[in-house]
Amino acid sequence: MFRCSDRSARILIVMSEISKCLTLLQLSKKKHILIIAYSAFGDIVQQLVRVRRLKECYPDSEITWLACAPYRDFLKSQPFIDQVFVWDRSLGILGFLKLLYRIRKKHFDVIIDLKGTDRSLLMVLFSRAALRIGWHSRIQWGHTFFVKDPWKALKIEITEEKKPFVFIPQVINDKVTKQYELNVRPFVTFLIGASKPEKCWPITNWIALLNMFSERKIYVDILIMGHGTLERNIVQEICAKTENPRVKNLVGELSFIEMAAVMARSMLVVGGDTGPSHLAEMLGVPLIGLFGPTDPKEAGYNDIAILRANCKNIGCQNWSCPLPCMETISPLNVFEAISSLLRKENISGKGDLNVR
Repeated sequence: MFRCSDRSARILIVMSEISKCLTLLQLSKKKHILIIAYSAFGDIVQQLVRVRRLKECYPDSEITWLACAPYRDFLKSQPFIDQVFVWDRSLGILGFLKLLYRIRKKHFDVIIDLKGTDRSLLMVLFSRAALRIGWHSRIQWGHTFFVKDPWKALKIEITEEKKPFVFIPQVINDKVTKQYELNVRPFVTFLIGASKPEKCWPITNWIALLNMFSERKIYVDILIMGHGTLERNIVQEICAKTENPRVKNLVGELSFIEMAAVMARSMLVVGGDTGPSHLAEMLGVPLIGLFGPTDPKEAGYNDIAILRANCKNIGCQNWSCPLPCMETISPLNVFEAISSLLRKENISGKGDLNVR
């Protein structure tokens, strides 16, 4: 009698699940699909092009995206998303339970879980969807198709497409152009924040960089953008101490889709590993990324210019590391990288800039 090894049995099971996955998608005339990607902003931005491709492959499907409240308007502006389910985390456990009830009531056919967390697993289980694609680090039975890369399983392939991958409504374009006079002078954008202080470039370095623009007579406006209390405090100190009169503080003034509209008109963007940097890349704007405790490839960047910290533990993700990190990226090196891009000497050259 033929007996499969454990490995062979697992392979057969996976192949069976793939077949079931694709069959359900192909046979259903109108598929109600829920995308679970509630945070963070950079992760959401990176998934946009894949969800758009999903809609192109299954144009009759109805796609709902479940996201935290701050990202609602940004996602609603994307024409390939039919509906946004908002998770308002300020409402606590009661708000979460109401969200689970809403998921159950919708009767989704397909769940694509891009988070792999305990909470996303609860969303998956409460959905009672026939096809639940995703993964969890400890529990495998919650998904009918257990896989870390749902897009590969669904054969959603991203070919070479021309950016931008983010749609910006014309009304938003017109609003920010008029409000901030974006047509008057050329400008560059600086992103001063990040999700962790260890990923931020020091305030003193930003100030030194801004002053270099004045000292060397680089006459472009510099728009500083970001969100949150930490970034507001940082930008206040930067603006108070810089000698550059062309600096404009936009921190906290823009929604995410307005930020996209401004960056889309920027000559280039400079920033650390943060969600708006991912947005700049998806918009196709030249981006100079400043990296220390995180690795750009692991963080999902593919088409940017890179300046790395001079640290032996580069990319360690050790948030309590005592070694000098982001401060080792000198303002002069960043200025030279910006100058190179502005002269279009390196505008198409991506990867490490190797200036230290």
